[in-house]
Amino acid sequence: MPEWIKNGDFKDDIVLSTRVRLARNIKGLPFPGKMTLQTQVDRLTEIAKSSFVDDSDFEFVDFAKISNFEKWILQEKYLISPQFARRKYSGLVLSRDERLSVMVMEEDHFRLQCILPGLAVDKAYKLVDEMDNMLSKNADYAFSKKLGYIAACPTNLGTGMRVSVMLNLPALNIAGKMGPVAKDLENRGLTCRGAFGEGSSPLGDLFQISNEITLGYSEKEILEAVKNAANEIITIEKETQKTLYDIDQAAIEDRIFRSLGILKNARMLSTKEMSKCISYVNMGISMGLIDGIEHENLYSLIIDTRPATLAINDGKILAEKIRDERRAAIVRNALK
Repeated sequence: MPEWIKNGDFKDDIVLSTRVRLARNIKGLPFPGKMTLQTQVDRLTEIAKSSFVDDSDFEFVDFAKISNFEKWILQEKYLISPQFARRKYSGLVLSRDERLSVMVMEEDHFRLQCILPGLAVDKAYKLVDEMDNMLSKNADYAFSKKLGYIAACPTNLGTGMRVSVMLNLPALNIAGKMGPVAKDLENRGLTCRGAFGEGSSPLGDLFQISNEITLGYSEKEILEAVKNAANEIITIEKETQKTLYDIDQAAIEDRIFRSLGILKNARMLSTKEMSKCISYVNMGISMGLIDGIEHENLYSLIIDTRPATLAINDGKILAEKIRDERRAAIVRNALK
């Protein structure tokens, strides 16, 4: 189970996680994509280390000293972006509980992140804001009175803040309502994406909602917009679950209990099939049809059975058949 998901507050059982991310750059230095001098990279690394690593709660992961396989595992845990996983230099500041991190030399000089289990927008912002204060003591940020924090991508100008909430929305997907929901979010300056963010497809019925624009809005306005949208979608999802159940109880129960049977008995499971089954079982728990299974354990399986994590003891990519067999065994054991 990933460290950041342990002891999660899943009272809002539809929400897997909340993430708040800040983009920050140093005045006078080119963006990472244009940086050519090792001395500039070293300067950023030193700023990150002096800001955080002296604190025993953080460590610095040097990307020049770990394998691409280890970077892939970090990506599967949602701790780094796919773009950052391809980096061969710089590194990652990471807290012991993996809930706080700083990507050094991603698209921006620093990407500060807090990821928490469940719906925890205000708490995640408070923690990442504290990290921002720690970093700013050693960093002279690139900032404009007109444009706010300067970022490599224009969509990150302003606060430089992205707030995202990952939700499990099987009923909305079954009912064909995700299109209208996504359109409504778009009209409110928000966006709906797959589980791994921009350009990704949904994993099971996991969708990530986040703010689209950071310029012209305060941190408080962005936090409230995402939080309100998440709560509204939670309400709609629960209402849709009830409606579907009232219309065809047998069909919904069949989806839920057939999925539970597959998870408990399958000898081979693909990521796609497992994720879909977990989505339906989570819905069954939410609806009070299944007890004795914790949302925390189900959500952790989504990460614990990703390809690189499955092969952590092998250090190499496994054949698909072997991955599917290992995934099924892990899931069966978790649901005993």
